[in-house]
Formats: sequence, C-alpha cells, structure tokens
Amino acid sequence: MALLPHKTLNAVFGTMLIATWFNSMLLGLELTQLVRYFREFPKDSNWIRAYVVTMVCVDMVCMYGSCGAAYTYLVIGWGDLEIMEVLSIHLAVYDGAMAVGIIMVHAFLIRRYLALSRNRIVSLLLCVPALTAFILGMIVTYLTAVKYRKSSERPHERPWVTAFFVMSAIADTVIAAVMMHQLHRLRSSIDRTDGLVLRLMRNTALSGAAPCVLALASFIAFLFAPLSNVVLVFTFNISRAGTLTVLYNLNDRKRARAQLDAPEDTVIPDDPDNYEPHRADARPVILAHANESHDALDSKNHAV
Repeated sequence: MALLPHKTLNAVFGTMLIATWFNSMLLGLELTQLVRYFREFPKDSNWIRAYVVTMVCVDMVCMYGSCGAAYTYLVIGWGDLEIMEVLSIHLAVYDGAMAVGIIMVHAFLIRRYLALSRNRIVSLLLCVPALTAFILGMIVTYLTAVKYRKSSERPHERPWVTAFFVMSAIADTVIAAVMMHQLHRLRSSIDRTDGLVLRLMRNTALSGAAPCVLALASFIAFLFAPLSNVVLVFTFNISRAGTLTVLYNLNDRKRARAQLDAPEDTVIPDDPDNYEPHRADARPVILAHANESHDALDSKNHAV
C-alpha cells in the first residue's frame, strides 16, 4: 500500500471517508427534522406519515451502502490490492437506494402540484423525467453490481451515470419550475397571502435546487475524474438532501400558518373547483397547500 502515491490515497479513499462524514452529519439533521415532524403534526394523514418514514428508511439503506463501502476499503480490504480493485457491492446498494429516494422526492412534489393545480396532464408529463431518472438509476445499479465489477471498468459506466445525473437534475428543475409557476398564479393583493405564496415558492425552489446542485456536481466530478471517488462526496448526499427538503417543507407549515394568521382547523372550501387563482379568495387553497391538508382536494379529483 505504501507504493500508492499520497495523492492517489486522498483521491480514492480520503474523498470516500469525507463523503461518509457529510452523510452522517446530514443524517443527524434529518432525524432531528423527523422528530420535529411527528411532534408538531400528529394529525397528519397516515399515508403522508408512512411516506415520510419510508423516505427516511430508504436513506438509512443509503447510509448502510456508503458506510459499508468505506468500511470494506478502509478496514477489511486495506492493503489488499485485489479487494480494492473490485467495486464493493455496497456501492450498488447505495446506487439503488439513491434512485428510490430521488423518485420518492419527485413523487412527493408532483403530488403536491396535482393537489394544487388539479392538472392531471401536466402531472403525468412531470412523471416522465422522474421515471426516466429512476430507470437510469436502476441501470447504473445493475452495471455496478453485475457487469462492471472492477474499478478500472468504471469509465464504461460513464454514459449511463452521466444520463442518470443529468436526467435527475432536469427532473428536479422542471418539477420545481412548474410548481413555482402554479404558485405564482396564486399571488394575491393581500399582503399576508402574497407573503405565504412567496414563502412556498422559496421552499419549492429549495426542494429542487438542493438535489439538482448535488446531481450536477456529481456529474461534473464523474466526468472529469471517473477513476477517483471525488464523485462520492456529492453522490452520497443526493437522496438525503431531497428528504431533508421534504421534511423542511412539511415542518415549515406551522410558521406558514402563523404568517397567514389562520386558525389551526382551517379547511378547504366545499367547492374548491370554483376558485379563481388571481382572486383574493384563493387564500383557503394556499392555506390547504401550506397545511398539507389537501387530501380533500385529492379525493375530489379522483371522484371526477
């Protein structure tokens, strides 16, 4: 092992270790947000609570994959060049869990857009880049686990990895942009309502920007240094960043309600199909979006 240059050790193993550190720190923040969510919103529907728990469990699988890979190379295989020449199966586990985590974030945002806009056609179109990114992620998982098992073969994955990162970034950007456009249509002349819309737009931009930036950074790192593990510094945190933004959006509802100065039991109007987005009476629909209580909207949509 002493024959390996110090620069190579940093690029291959140091970056992997740093990636697991960042992942662990984000895990602590994620668990804090999860505890806050269950403490402050005990009346949320069972499906959204189960969805959040599932997202966190997927991130735990990601944590297992990232830490397992680091342990394999830095402990079990340290000094054994044969082990280090083979890609750890933990990396494939992480790739698969990351793809699942990313599409769960996309599905959450698309569902919110559908509940807010009731536009099924656009919602279905938004599913196209999300599902494409997921399929590409599964292909990358297969290639890492089965076809390209040696570190020297990583460049052969470049087209698929590139497509996955780029499509993931496109899905993040498009979904966030469409959501922000819909929210912009609901801006009102009432200061409090308009302030809440701007707050939701900011949160939506954050939901799309965080995973998108990490995906693009991963793409650039893999493109220019496919044989190093610099890419893992960003890749190991994509799914967790998405889950954190979802939890932040959910936990921000209390402050959003306070900003709008609305009572806790505010509900959606009986006939939400008749509201006009540019009128001041769009306030209840905006409040429903902030409350995540728009399950009623979903029920009405499915009944149509």
